[in-house]
Amino acid sequence: EFANKDIRGSYTGTFTRYRIDLKPAEIVEYVEASKAAQEFQKAYKLTGDFTAAVLSISEPRFRTRVTSYGNYGRSRTKSGEIEDIRGSLASFMSNDLEDLLCGRRPDRYVASPSLGNRYNQKELVLRALKSVAVNARKLANRGHGRPAIEVSSEYDVQDLAGDDLGQRWPRHLQLRSRTRARPTACHLATHRNSRHLHPATRPITGERCH
Repeated sequence: EFANKDIRGSYTGTFTRYRIDLKPAEIVEYVEASKAAQEFQKAYKLTGDFTAAVLSISEPRFRTRVTSYGNYGRSRTKSGEIEDIRGSLASFMSNDLEDLLCGRRPDRYVASPSLGNRYNQKELVLRALKSVAVNARKLANRGHGRPAIEVSSEYDVQDLAGDDLGQRWPRHLQLRSRTRARPTACHLATHRNSRHLHPATRPITGERCH
């Protein structure tokens, strides 16, 4: 999301959502970087050691890229605790891809379609509902040894459809249950570790991603 400005350059208090049309080479790089990041995270979870985790990365170019940042991303909080985000997904990417995903290439961003008329709004909802079955199969067959997530209730369906709408159009279109008494499996899978998500999946603020 980017904040909208008027002709005088003042913020209007509204936002526009954009998508990034990745080129084939960029998709390949993103997948390869994600694979290397998964190797790192798996080893770091087992050892708790940054160096050991880096050595577990199979491709030398990613080992070099991650270590090139030195201790950038490792700092001490006001309470004295060590905050260490070295090895984030952004640190596995080239500078060009990182700039693209972190909001520094507005020339590459395409505005999401507006809501349009009532007929168009119905079409958007139908697309979201059609995506539920596809996403449910993905959750049931998750890769890299991750446990399956079962879509077993109407609340799970609402979460999946709402997330699909929320990624493309304003948040007020997201489906919400008025009677939900507990978080569902899909809701937990989406939000449990949201603070560890790659910054490119968060609202863009212009800050560094590491």
